[in-house]
Formats: sequence, C-alpha cells, structure tokens
Amino acid sequence: MRKIALLVLIILGFFIYFKKDQTFISPLGNVVYSTALSKALDGIAPVEYSDRLVATVSGITVIFPKIDKYDDLVRALQTVLNRATIDRKPVEIDLRFNKPVLRYGS
Repeated sequence: MRKIALLVLIILGFFIYFKKDQTFISPLGNVVYSTALSKALDGIAPVEYSDRLVATVSGITVIFPKIDKYDDLVRALQTVLNRATIDRKPVEIDLRFNKPVLRYGS
C-alpha cells in the first residue's frame, strides 16, 4: 500500500512540476524567458539583449522586457495579434511599457 501511495505522489509531483511556468536560464545566469513565452512564440527562441528580448512573430518584431513572469505579456501579445488580423498589421510591438506600443510601417 505504501508503494502505491508513493507512486501516486511521484506522479502528481511530475504533473505539478511540468504544468507550472518554467524559466530558461542563460549561461550568464540571467532569466531569459519562460515556457509561457516560448509557447506564445511557437517555440522560437527570442534574441537576448542586455535589457530586452526580441522575437519575430508572424512577421512582426516583438520586444519583451526581461522579467520573471510573462503570463500577462503573453495575453497582451495574443490580444494585439488577434486585433492585428482584423485591423492593419503593425511592424513592431513593444511590450516593455504599461500599455503595448505598436509601430506601423509607412
């Protein structure tokens, strides 16, 4: 009975561990990005700069701040991208500020 209870606890531990948002660490020890951000970027690794992360999503340059949690930014990006398909498409989306900044081409 103890073996079964231990096995159930181990399986639950794996589900909890893999479900939570994990962060990826750069060789310098900086938090680079999380699994939530990686899923939003379709697995494309963003380019790391000293103060930001830059990625291209559907032909749009997206700038992220370096933070620990990206859940709110991922939701904001998804909202902007959904609206971008309805309205005209921006060239760049900057998510480093309180409200997303969109830049349109000429």
